[in-house]
Amino acid sequence: MTPSPRLLMTLVVILSAVLGLTLTILAWVVVQLRRQPVATWVKNLDDLRTRQDALEAMMEKANSTRLAEPALKAHPGPPLRRPGTRSRRIDAAEPTAVSGPTLIAVPSLVTASLPSSAAVTHDLGRRFSPIWDLADTGATPDEIARSTGQPIGQVELILALRRQLNANVGEPRLT
Repeated sequence: MTPSPRLLMTLVVILSAVLGLTLTILAWVVVQLRRQPVATWVKNLDDLRTRQDALEAMMEKANSTRLAEPALKAHPGPPLRRPGTRSRRIDAAEPTAVSGPTLIAVPSLVTASLPSSAAVTHDLGRRFSPIWDLADTGATPDEIARSTGQPIGQVELILALRRQLNANVGEPRLT
C-alpha cells in the first residue's frame, strides 16, 4: 500500500512549517544571547559558583551538627486505634521531632526472672493488645495488619515477640 500524493504533500507542508518555526526560534535565541556581553555571563557564573560554595558549606555544617546531637529523644509510640473505629488520632509533631522507628526497650528474656518477665509481658500486652486480641480470635497477620493499619512486617514481629515471651515464661504458645 502506497501513501497517496495528497498525504505526502500534507506531511511536507507540516514538516516545512515546523522547520521554519524552529529556525525562527533559534534565530531569536541567538539574537538574545548576542545582546548581552560575555562579561555579564561570566559574572553570573561566578555568582552562582559562590552561592553553591556557600550552600555546600552550610550543608556540611548542618550535617556535622546533626551528627553531634544525641541520639533519638524519647519518642512516643504510634497512636493506638481500636479495631472497628474509623477515626485516627493524629498527634501534632514537634518541630524538632526525629522521624524513625519506635524503639522498644525489652530486657534480655533469657536471664530475666519471672517477676520482671511478667512485668514486661504485662506492659507489652497493654501496648499491643489490639494486635494480640485479633490474633486470639484466629485472624491472620495480613488481616490484623489491615484492620489495625500497621505494616504486616510489624504485626509479624509483634506476634513473634509474643511467642518468644510465652516460650520463656513457660506458657503455652498462643499464636
